[in-house]
Amino acid sequence: MRQAPAGPSRDSLKSLLDHSRELARRDIYTRAHSGRVSRLTVEVGQKIGLSPEECEMARLAGLLHDIGKLEIPTSILNKPGPLDPDEAELVRTHPTVGATLVAPYIGADVVNAVRHHHERVDGGIRIMVGVADVDSRVKPGTPVDQHAAKNTTSVYTGIRTFSMLPEQLSTNLTSLNEEVDRQAVVVEMVVDADGEVSRTNISRATVRNRAQLTYNGVGPWLDSQGTVIFSD
Repeated sequence: MRQAPAGPSRDSLKSLLDHSRELARRDIYTRAHSGRVSRLTVEVGQKIGLSPEECEMARLAGLLHDIGKLEIPTSILNKPGPLDPDEAELVRTHPTVGATLVAPYIGADVVNAVRHHHERVDGGIRIMVGVADVDSRVKPGTPVDQHAAKNTTSVYTGIRTFSMLPEQLSTNLTSLNEEVDRQAVVVEMVVDADGEVSRTNISRATVRNRAQLTYNGVGPWLDSQGTVIFSD
């Protein structure tokens, strides 16, 4: 794999931006996502005191991190439902493919950012678990809040779920359904290569679920009686 200097030439930058525009044309989700990541990396870089040159490399890394999806068929990228196992495995190759695509045009910092954007460079991984943030929809002291306080918790049986909150709120307006933006409480854990949890954090965020794991779907899988299809 031929390695380019850190800062791209004018022609190399044009080629990289052409790739980015082509991906935006092919993948509806990535179109907005890459722009947000690029903007946020610059904001973080400025906040922590990176130089203008370093912020520019961070901007390009954010813009190009998903560029490997150019090699993924649009039928998979824009599939409305969960991916099957082979499709998911193909999507998981996009960081390595992306690094190969950008390496001839730009230096190692950006190439490595593209290659490792789904895992930590030291071999560890980052796990993020989002839970529906029902509290964002319920103001303290309202009838709904009082209803939840009285019920204290949701009860799940094999036949029926007795929700702590009204059905419309718990299964519709706040539920982490597929392909819709929802408020969530996100628990982040960094697990090192030796299996130790080295860092944890809890924050609020807006999330978009690419595949929903339901109780009816996960239960049989845990009992080795069914298959769960994961989306990437």
